[in-house]
Amino acid sequence: MKMVIKILSFVWLLLLSLSCFGPFNPDDPMMGIDPEENDTGTTVIPKMPLTMVAYWRCDDSTNFVNSSSYTNISAATSSIETDVSFDTGIGGSGLSLLFNKDTYVNVLNDTALNFPLTDFTISLWCKPGLQVNSNAILVSKGDTATLSSYAIMIRDKKPGVFLGSFARLHEDTLLPSSWNHVVFSRKEGAYFLYLNAKMSSISSEGITLKNTHNFRIGADVANRNHYRGNIDEIKIERRAWSVTEIKSEHSRFGK
Repeated sequence: MKMVIKILSFVWLLLLSLSCFGPFNPDDPMMGIDPEENDTGTTVIPKMPLTMVAYWRCDDSTNFVNSSSYTNISAATSSIETDVSFDTGIGGSGLSLLFNKDTYVNVLNDTALNFPLTDFTISLWCKPGLQVNSNAILVSKGDTATLSSYAIMIRDKKPGVFLGSFARLHEDTLLPSSWNHVVFSRKEGAYFLYLNAKMSSISSEGITLKNTHNFRIGADVANRNHYRGNIDEIKIERRAWSVTEIKSEHSRFGK
């Protein structure tokens, strides 16, 4: 009987540890944490500080702007400007934000959305419309006149980023009228941009991404460069995802 209990305990711990791998789970934000053994030889799962800053599922059109949309943003609120609507989400389930006019989602400034020195990851899914502005902004904090600003954009049908006053593009183009996974991250001072799990090195310049501007989805802070299309599953985390985690997030929706 003792042996059976030990086996069942081991299987339960194994399943629990496996559940910690893969993309961010809002109910269990641990990602890629290996189980350990304590002094008594018992398998345990180490604790990890919560590094997820914000997670917008976009599935609840009624409560999208409420504080429940955030994880670690202290007191931020957001507002959906006129004519932002909701559409079918990734994989035909849930909802996504739909931008079809000159509008955006506004999130009040919060220091949790600044990354002066820390590693970070911004992950989102987008489905561009047929007509997209040459510098369409997916998400932004600040503008190109502010050296400490950042943004994820689309230029010439390619995803790219603004880092302060300069822009860098991914080498591949977005799939038109299809869902694309875009990840922007900084790891140990180097910046990377991923399109559908393919990496492009952006810069190794030390840029302090810290400003007092609001965070916007679908436009920049000056209400320009509006995006046309869908955005879904926006995640911001104060750490750099591994390549394995990015591929796992990309595969979540059968891509």
